[in-house]
Order: sequence, then C-alpha cells, then structure tokens
Amino acid sequence: MRLIADGDDRAFCQLYEALSPDVFAFIVRRMDNRADAEDVKQETFTAVWNSVKSYAGDASVFSWVCGIAANKIPMNYRKRPKPTEDIDDLALGDQPLSGDDSAEELIIKTQERQGLTHCMGKLSFEHRECLFLAFWHDCSEQEMAETQQIPRGTVKSRLSQARIKIKRCLARLLGDDKANGNEV
Repeated sequence: MRLIADGDDRAFCQLYEALSPDVFAFIVRRMDNRADAEDVKQETFTAVWNSVKSYAGDASVFSWVCGIAANKIPMNYRKRPKPTEDIDDLALGDQPLSGDDSAEELIIKTQERQGLTHCMGKLSFEHRECLFLAFWHDCSEQEMAETQQIPRGTVKSRLSQARIKIKRCLARLLGDDKANGNEV
C-alpha cells in the first residue's frame, strides 16, 4: 500500500488484479445490473487510488476496499424507485409441479434458488450486504463492522433481522406453513 501511496502504478495494477474479481463479486451480489456493478467497481478502485494514503492498516486491504465499494453502491440505488411491496406482504399463486421425480427435484431446486434470489432482492441494501459478507465472503462480525463502518452490535441486529425476513419470505414462496409460524 505504501508503494501505491507513493504513486507506483505497477503496485496498483497488482492490487487491482488481485482484488478486482472478489471486489466485483462483492458489488455484483448487491446489484441486479452487471454494467452498474462494473461502474461501481471502477469508481471504487479510482477512490482507492485517490485515498490510499488514508489507509491506516487497521483492517485488511480487502475489507478497506469493500468498505469503499459499500459506500459507492447506495448512490446507484438512490437513483432507483423503491419496491412497492413489502417482503412481509408477499402473495403468491399456486404453481403445481408435475413430471418424474428427477425433473421434479430439479424444478424444486430451481424454485428454491429463484426464491432465495427473490427474497434477497426484497431485503434492504444494508441487510443484503450483511448476509453477503457473512455467507458468501465468510467475514467475521468484526470484519463486517469495519467494511460497513458500523458498530458490531448493528451487524448482529441486521443479520438477525435479515435471517428472519428471508425465512418468512422463503416460507411464503415455498408454501411451508411450519416455517411461517402457522404450525398445522
């Protein structure tokens, strides 16, 4: 980082090559448009170049760069209209499945994956970010707090709330009355 702070282009290129794929994955999982995610990645690395002297070394370089990306992403979302339906108000139609067992299993797995994607999309940006850092990037609560620049207690709260909302949403999507709190 010191070499980059001194203006070493080659060191910056090495940092970019090393972190770019993971930073892009961090960004794209929070955004539904890959082109916008690519723009945010470029803005992030431009900000890294311009503010590298402020890197204190308290967090890992990846956490620091993701913190910058996390600050860039909401700008993109502020331009978008808010969803009109709340995750708790989701209503679904019946979708009967038919076919042989292997085809049915494939359909169920596809629906579960699509359901998770749908439910993640219904969460607030902050809740999605916590789940992504925890489960897709295996960050500790402390790393998540540093990346998001929030207290650790807020991370715990957001994770708990996000898990509950995802569970409820998936239960509605998959028709699971027990998970919905409506035990038969």
